[in-house]
Amino acid sequence: MGLLLAQARHIPGRRRRCAAANGSQAVRGDELRGKTIGIVGLGRIGGHVAQLARAFGMHVVGHDPYLSPERAAELQLKLLPLDQLLGQADVVTLTWRTPSRPIT
Repeated sequence: MGLLLAQARHIPGRRRRCAAANGSQAVRGDELRGKTIGIVGLGRIGGHVAQLARAFGMHVVGHDPYLSPERAAELQLKLLPLDQLLGQADVVTLTWRTPSRPIT
């Protein structure tokens, strides 16, 4: 979320320009509120990212073939096929989880 904020607000480039201008330039950029975040992989970390994104006022869509509709409702997000998620999201984050493997 920190990297997303830095990118949306153009922090690195603005910081250099502001320092060169002795602090006379305001830092402007896009707001996260109202933007759509697509989360691919909704395990423990993806679920936490969904909560944080909602706290910033973002719309949350997700894709995870292992997630139940009940868990999606708990996370307050809309499950979408991957191609639709990529078409709707302003920003996409990927989390990885390995499905359980049977012991042989």
